[in-house]
Amino acid sequence: MNYQTFNFNQDSAKQADNGGRIEQAGKYIGVIKSMEFVTSRNTGTTGFEINFETDSKESATISIWTQKNDGTPLSGSHKINALLACAGVRALTPTDQPLEKYDYDTKQRINQRCVVAPEMTGKRIGLLLQRENYKNGNGQSRHRMNFFAAFHAGSELMAKELIDKKTVPEALPKALERLMQNPVTDNTSNSNNSNGQGGYQQQSNGYGQNNHHSQNNGFAEPAYMNQGPSYDDGYPF
Repeated sequence: MNYQTFNFNQDSAKQADNGGRIEQAGKYIGVIKSMEFVTSRNTGTTGFEINFETDSKESATISIWTQKNDGTPLSGSHKINALLACAGVRALTPTDQPLEKYDYDTKQRINQRCVVAPEMTGKRIGLLLQRENYKNGNGQSRHRMNFFAAFHAGSELMAKELIDKKTVPEALPKALERLMQNPVTDNTSNSNNSNGQGGYQQQSNGYGQNNHHSQNNGFAEPAYMNQGPSYDDGYPF
């Protein structure tokens, strides 16, 4: 075999340091890989699970709860509307689609039938993320990244600015400042986090039609869902 000379590439070397999970609170720009309709197995509360990947290939899975099982809306609905405004999407259509997800029974990633919002797949978005420390059902220390705010990836305008047809981004620096005043929330003593059976009901054959397989990778909706800025509903277009 004839081997070729391997020459150092500075940009390639930098890429080796990228990837993995998002660990720190802050401002991120990237792509929504998938957005799934989910239901809390404990309470019946519905919402969304968002798989987000930054331009540097760091990733986070973010849960936003929007409605109680009795139909009462939660503040998460404002967050989803802000997300839609910043992504330029008017509606989320529940659609059956296989997603590759970690299975806690087989301990490997497998394709699972899920109900997703295809309109959000591949959408570029800017997010402010807050870190939450918690303990899982086995008492082990864990962390997750929570939605704090969204902004348009190109213009850095936030939802209200887009709806009001502003052209100069003024709200994002203020929102980032508020986030960095409290970048980490500590819920290690929250009883919700100790329940390893929180999870989501797995959806198939149409939104709202649940089978009997449940994921064990989630928890009951945590206290953070009422944190972060609120937005007016509406479309920027």
